[in-house]
Amino acid sequence: MPYTLEKNGVIEQKNRFLQECVRNMLKQAKLLNYFWAKAIGTIIYLQNRTLTKTIARKTLEEMWTC
Repeated sequence: MPYTLEKNGVIEQKNRFLQECVRNMLKQAKLLNYFWAKAIGTIIYLQNRTLTKTIARKTLEEMWTC
């Protein structure tokens, strides 16, 4: 169910993680918050192409396209 408390907790944790990644990326590169949208897109792009432990040797992109 999309709007249950269990799912909302997972999504909120994921959003918090993405926000921390973007803040760190912008701070490390010494960029302004103007680049927030580009940075979040980059983080999501990279995350979708990295291996996970739950999927046997396939990236998330490979799982979606196969």
